[in-house]
Amino acid sequence: PLVLTFVAFAQSSGNTEKEKVKVDYRADILEKGSLGDETFKKLLNNVVFKHIGTIIYSDSAYFYDEKNVIEAFGHVKIVNEDSSQITAKRLHYNSDTRIARLRQDVVYKSDSANLYTDKLDYNAHTKVGHFFDGGILMQANNTLSSNLGYYNNLAKVANFYDSVELVNPEYFLQTDTLTYNTLTKIAYFRGPTTIIEKKDTSVVYTDTGGEYNTTNKTSIFSKTEIETKDYILSGDYLKADEANQVYIATGNVALTAKENDVTITGTYGRCWQDKGIAKVYGSAVMQKILDKDTLYLAADTLLAIQDTYATDSADHLILAYKNVKIYKNDLQGIADSMAYHGIDSTIYFYTNPIFWANNSQMTADSINMVVKNKGIDKMYMHKNVFLVEEDSLKNYNQTKGRDMVVSFQENKIDCLAIAGNGQSIYFAIDAHGGLMGMNYIQCSHMRMQFENNGIANIAFYIKPTGVFYPPHEITKENQQLKGFSWRITERPTKADVLGGYAGKEDGSYKAFKFKKKSNACSAKILIIAG
Repeated sequence: PLVLTFVAFAQSSGNTEKEKVKVDYRADILEKGSLGDETFKKLLNNVVFKHIGTIIYSDSAYFYDEKNVIEAFGHVKIVNEDSSQITAKRLHYNSDTRIARLRQDVVYKSDSANLYTDKLDYNAHTKVGHFFDGGILMQANNTLSSNLGYYNNLAKVANFYDSVELVNPEYFLQTDTLTYNTLTKIAYFRGPTTIIEKKDTSVVYTDTGGEYNTTNKTSIFSKTEIETKDYILSGDYLKADEANQVYIATGNVALTAKENDVTITGTYGRCWQDKGIAKVYGSAVMQKILDKDTLYLAADTLLAIQDTYATDSADHLILAYKNVKIYKNDLQGIADSMAYHGIDSTIYFYTNPIFWANNSQMTADSINMVVKNKGIDKMYMHKNVFLVEEDSLKNYNQTKGRDMVVSFQENKIDCLAIAGNGQSIYFAIDAHGGLMGMNYIQCSHMRMQFENNGIANIAFYIKPTGVFYPPHEITKENQQLKGFSWRITERPTKADVLGGYAGKEDGSYKAFKFKKKSNACSAKILIIAG
């Protein structure tokens, strides 16, 4: 067939002057047409336009000389000087502005990614494409979609807005605004964002945004929460290494062990997801709700261990070491270290722990506290047990023995029983508050019953022997059992235990209240509220 080649001149307007821009075109068939007063050229079969490094192919086209506009139809293709290509069913191209409006089955192919949409406005000069009414960017295993956005092929950067999703075989990301670099494969996001790992179903959520490296799966966030199978970790700043399953949090860190309903707060946190281990340090505080009260425990370092490294496969451990401090409204204590076993709800205190309850002080080589029905049920004290109670006259009632069991009712001491090598000093006070004398008793076992936060009666078992000292026979030497030490100055206050969080009305820590989207993920998100 006869091939016709024509040369036309179109006007290109600048800010202050106009200059002619050459447009080359050719086709198998050329026809003239008009619509009212407007004339155009109709090109059919193998249509080609060339304009400043941009080549346009189509099955047919109209070229409006006066408007310098090309309208192309059927198998439209733009080939740019940067080797990128755009295909569509229809095109409107203004040679003055170099803006191409492509519609229907649009595919923008570059060396780094492919963009799919039905509506794309493309600037042939800046190489920036603006899609709206939905678009998908695909690169290797990454698929990005949103309602609208821009793709800059020169900078290799795509910007996505409104209902943004990034899908990979290993994870899913949802956000409001995202910038993606197709060279570095790093996604930068702003606003509420959710990332879900498909392998372990861990969930990352942030209100403010961050960045995510889709190659090595490392993330940096601010004001963020991560939920794994066992834990919820939040902080002011958080870095996640999904490849190695390590999460690092700093600033206002909160860690919740979901099985135990235990929350740990601190300045720094680290979670090893594959090992089931989480560590919080720097003013670390553990909180556990007990009935209508809360047990607070502070230490230099708190460690949560889940399943894998626990002695029992169903156990969940929380370890505290160095400078352990306990606070509950009616019970306070200190120890060198602590271990909490979720399987039997037992808290173990080691290395000369001391507990205070009302006017009583309790010490032993080690102490176990059993939690039942959200309250303290029993305390088991092992070896070198020593109980001291200060009375209204500032005398010290003392009891010591090998082992002791303390029973609680409604989170208050109900009774205690001492087994082995029992000794007791008890000051007798009359109805008017005067000192009657002092009892010294030795026996194998003894039992004390408490009422109104004080000792109501004492029973002694197995060959008890004793001496009663009238007031004038009480001396400094005989009014103290061996090993007596009143250490009330070491009794921790709520402020001592909570540190920076003591300003809360109820002493509890308040984590971020994330505004999660209803369709973001199916995992249950726990919000810690103060």
